[in-house]
Amino acid sequence: MLTVGILGGPLIGEMQERSIESAIETKTPGVYQTVSKSDSYFFGTYRALDPAKLSALPETQSQEISSIAKTARQGSLAKVIVFPAFMLLCYLGLIVWFRSRGGYKAVSLSANH
Repeated sequence: MLTVGILGGPLIGEMQERSIESAIETKTPGVYQTVSKSDSYFFGTYRALDPAKLSALPETQSQEISSIAKTARQGSLAKVIVFPAFMLLCYLGLIVWFRSRGGYKAVSLSANH
């Protein structure tokens, strides 16, 4: 669980930012570079939307970029569902495999063995 927390959060964040970047660049080329900032994290550097730079844009453009980012962020989270779905299939496979071998059986341990 620590690995999921330590690695999962940044990976999901990176997926979201890449999705946001590509969506903004597709609809308004060149704008992402002006409204994003570069920062660092434990695993390296990354680029993300900067709320201060976003609010410095004209209101209509800022709202448009925010709307594009929100849609892209939600779309990238829909892609993340693949990982828990894969884990679910693996656990179901393990349950079926253990049941096919007879399931759980209590074993008595004695001092004589």
